[in-house]
Amino acid sequence: MIAADEWWSELAPEEGQGASWRIGPLTLRVIRLKAEWRVAWRVQDEEAEPTMEVDVPVEELDDRWTIRRYGFSTTTPSCRLAPALSDRTIVSRPAIPFVVPPGQSINLLVSTPLWLRVEVEGAAIQELPTLRLSDTWFGASTREGQLCYAARTHLRTVHDPVELPGWRALTPVRVSNRAADPLVVERLALPVPRLSIYRDGDSFWTSAVTLERPPEGEEEARVIVEPGAPTPGAARLGEPRSVSDENPVARVFNSIFR
Repeated sequence: MIAADEWWSELAPEEGQGASWRIGPLTLRVIRLKAEWRVAWRVQDEEAEPTMEVDVPVEELDDRWTIRRYGFSTTTPSCRLAPALSDRTIVSRPAIPFVVPPGQSINLLVSTPLWLRVEVEGAAIQELPTLRLSDTWFGASTREGQLCYAARTHLRTVHDPVELPGWRALTPVRVSNRAADPLVVERLALPVPRLSIYRDGDSFWTSAVTLERPPEGEEEARVIVEPGAPTPGAARLGEPRSVSDENPVARVFNSIFR
C-alpha cells in the first residue's frame, strides 16, 4: 500500500509510457503517445488499497479492458489522477435500520466510494468511479424525486472505530428529529455533488451534512451542507460539482416525512 498523496501526484511520462493504478475494484492505465493520450480500465471482483506503477509501457490489452483514445496535435508530459466525488446523490441503506427517538440527534459517519478524474495537460479527459454503484430512484413517487446511486452502509456513530479503505471518503452526518414520533432511518440520501472533498492524513473526507426533521405543522425538512472543513486538520482538495441553491433531496425528505 502507498501513501494517499502518492497516487494522485503529478506525473511526467515520456512518449510511449504512462502509469497504472489499482484502486479498490478498479484498475486504470494512462499512456502518453506522440499525438494522443490513451486511457484504459477494467473492474475486478476483489478490492484493493491504492497502488501505483509508473513508467508503464504501451502494450496490447485484451477485451476485459475498456479503452478510450484522446487526440492532441502533440502531447506534453503532464498527467495526474485526481480524487473526486460522485456525480449523483448516493442513497445508502443501512444494514440495520436506525431509529432516532423524538427530540434526539445523532452524529453518524457514512462512507462512499471515490471517483477518479484523469487530468492531462491541465484538462480533465475522463472520470471513473472506483466502484460502480447501481441506479436507484429516490422520491415519494415516480414523478417527484431524482435518479441516484444505491449503496449499503453500516451507519457508524462517531464513537465507533472506522477502518476505511483508502478509496472511500467519509461524510459526517448529523440527523436531528424534532418531531413527536420516532424517525426510522431506512434510507439516507447524501447530496454528494454539493459536497467538497478533503484530505486529513491518509483519509479522504467530504463536507459535513445535517438532516433535520421538523415538528408536525412547522417548517419543511432541511438538508444542510455545513461550511468549512469536516475535521480540524483537513485540507480541501476539490470544490462541489454543483453549487445550485435548489435542494431536491430536502423536497423528497419533506414528502416522505409527511
